[in-house]
Amino acid sequence: MTIVFLQQKNFQRSLLIAFIFIVIITLIIIWQSVFKKQTALPTETALIPEKEIKIDFNKLIGQDLTELVPFPEIEPFKEIPASTTETGEKIPGVSIGRENPFLPY
Repeated sequence: MTIVFLQQKNFQRSLLIAFIFIVIITLIIIWQSVFKKQTALPTETALIPEKEIKIDFNKLIGQDLTELVPFPEIEPFKEIPASTTETGEKIPGVSIGRENPFLPY
């Protein structure tokens, strides 16, 4: 029985050493990537020439845009009380809400 316990203890010890080794390597990589001084690029190579933007306004006057047809105007919704039909007739026995819900009681 003692041989089995010794083998298990040796296996756990080797796993602990491997785990510590992996943690140390991970910390070294993080240290190098985060805290390493970054070298600045020379300012001469970082200059980008400015580009000039030119807009051709003659395209806006062209025939393609003058042939466009505007959308028809959308009529606003008609206010119909809940107890009436579209023609204005009262529906018998239907009374949903008040005529104007924003009036005080």
